[in-house]
Amino acid sequence: MDQPGRKPQRCIVQIIGPRDSGKTSSIVKASRALREKGLRVAVVKSTHHQIDIRGKDSWRYINEGGAVAAAIIKNLGEEVAIFIPNTGLEKILDMFFEIADVVIIEGFKNSSVEVFTTISTEKVRGKDLADLIVEQVLKCLESITPA
Repeated sequence: MDQPGRKPQRCIVQIIGPRDSGKTSSIVKASRALREKGLRVAVVKSTHHQIDIRGKDSWRYINEGGAVAAAIIKNLGEEVAIFIPNTGLEKILDMFFEIADVVIIEGFKNSSVEVFTTISTEKVRGKDLADLIVEQVLKCLESITPA
């Protein structure tokens, strides 16, 4: 785990590791545990797969219509997907911190975003990754909360 020397202003915990190493399942478990502690958790995942599908409405609004963003909303907010082209991780984090206490990011190994800690699944053998995530989030929040 990497622990930057300076005090973070936002609580971001990064999880990296190879495919099928338990990242997503552990983040789900940790998120649930943090929610039970009254925390609002947001998650950002990096993927190499195409997200928006060519020819679908949201894709057409942006790529054919020139819209700067598109949102698809099910049943007045039950589910929401927002597509904002050419928006970096930092901007997404800014938006998420308006509604969340902590953001867990999965992937983004080469990002320059300042994180509290990076946990590599390859370096936590024998430990419960979800418990480690919760532990690091709580340490992060403690470090940024005024005494």
